[in-house]
Amino acid sequence: MVINELLAPAQPITWLPWAVQYFFLIGLAYGALWLGVFELWRKAPDPRLQTLAAVLMVAAGLVAPIALTADLHQPARAWHFYAQTRFGSVMWYGAYLLPLFSLLSMLLGWLLLRPALARRGAEGDKIARLARLLCLGSWSGHVWQRPLSLLAALSGLSIALYTGLETMAVAARPLWHTPWLPWLLTLSAVLGAQSALLLLNRMLAGWRGQTESTLLRQSGWTLSLLALSLLGWVLFGGASAAEAAALYRLDPELAAGGPLAVTDPGAGRPVDAAAAKDLCPPVALGAGAAGAAPGVGPALAGADSGAARTQVRGRRLSL
Repeated sequence: MVINELLAPAQPITWLPWAVQYFFLIGLAYGALWLGVFELWRKAPDPRLQTLAAVLMVAAGLVAPIALTADLHQPARAWHFYAQTRFGSVMWYGAYLLPLFSLLSMLLGWLLLRPALARRGAEGDKIARLARLLCLGSWSGHVWQRPLSLLAALSGLSIALYTGLETMAVAARPLWHTPWLPWLLTLSAVLGAQSALLLLNRMLAGWRGQTESTLLRQSGWTLSLLALSLLGWVLFGGASAAEAAALYRLDPELAAGGPLAVTDPGAGRPVDAAAAKDLCPPVALGAGAAGAAPGVGPALAGADSGAARTQVRGRRLSL
C-alpha cells in the first residue's frame, strides 16, 4: 500500500511531513507554555520572556493541530473520534486533550500578550487600532493569569504524555517502544522552545540581555538533564537502545563515512554529478533484486553498459 500525497513524494507507509511537523510544533507549544507559566510564578518575572513565550505558544499551538489533522489524510472523518468510545486507544484521548490544550494555551497566551497590546494601542496608527481591538477593553486580566496558567500547564502535561505514549505504544518498533521515549521527547521539546525563544528575542523588537541570560541558563540545565537521560536510556533502555545501536551499525552512510558517492576506478577519485549522470548506466530499484549488498536496503540491480558495470560496495558506486 502506498500513500499518495499532494505535497510529498509517494512512498511506502512511514512518517510523512505532516506528522513530523506536528511533533515539532506541539513540543514548541507546550514547552513555551511551561516556560511562560514558570516565569509568571517567579517573584520577579521577566515581562519580555512572558511576551515571547506567549507569541510562541499561540503560533505553534495554532499550527500544530492543523498539521495533525492533515496527517489523517481524510480530515473530514475526524468526527469519527467523537462518534465512538475507545478507552483503550491513546489517540482517542488525544482527540479531546488536544482541542482543550489549544483553547487553554490561546487564552493564556492572549492574557500574557494583553499588556504588550495595550502599550502598542497607545500609539495612533492603524496597527494601534488593531491592538486596542485585540485587547477587548481596558480591564485588567492579571487576576486570571495564575489560575488559568495552572490549568494550561496541566493540559500541556497531558499533551506531552499523549504524544509520547501514542508513539511508545507501537510495539512493532522497538526503538520507540520504551518508557524513556515520553521523557526524552518532553525534554527535547523544552530545549527546542528555549532555543526558539532565544531566536525570537533576537528577531523581534525589544531585545533584552537579561532575557537572553535567563534562557541560556535554563537551556544549560535542560541540555544537561537531556544528556543524562540519554545516557540512562543507552544503559538501561533495553531493546530500544539495542535497536538504536543496530541501526547505527547497519546504516550504510555511517559505515562508509559519507553520503553516496560515484567514483571512477581509472582516476581513483570521485566524479561530479554531471559526469556521474553521463557515466552511470540505468539502475533499477527492486526489493528482491540480485546482487544486493548486505545492509543497503533496496538492492541496486545494474545492467552492463559496454565495459562499465555498476556495483554496490558499501555506499559507493564504482565504475
